[in-house]
Amino acid sequence: MPGGGFVAVGSYADAYTYAQKLHERGYNVATLVYRVGNQLHTDDQWQRGLESVSDLAALVSYIQDHGEALNVSLDDYAVIGSSAGGLMATAFSFDSLDRSAATFDLPRPALCICI
Repeated sequence: MPGGGFVAVGSYADAYTYAQKLHERGYNVATLVYRVGNQLHTDDQWQRGLESVSDLAALVSYIQDHGEALNVSLDDYAVIGSSAGGLMATAFSFDSLDRSAATFDLPRPALCICI
C-alpha cells in the first residue's frame, strides 16, 4: 500500500516501484488504491487508517475468494506499506489493533513490512 497521508494515494511514485521489483523477482503482487480524504468519515489520522484497512480487507477477501482463478494463494502472504500504507499494514497484521485480519475473519499475513 502506498503512502499519501490518507489525502492522496501515491501509487505511481510509491507502490508501483516496489510492486514492479517484487514482480520481477517472481512474486504475485497487488497494489491497493484505497479511500482517502472526503471518502473517509473522520479527520483523525489514526481513525482514517483504521477505516482504510477495510479496503485492504476487501482486497485480501477478494484474493481469498478468487485465488484459484487468479492462480494465487494467501499461503505465507505479506502486506507491505509505506507511510499511511504502513499504518494500514500494521493495523491489519496485529490482532491487538482494532482492524486486524482476524476482525475480518481473514488469515493473518506471514510478513508485515512498513516503510
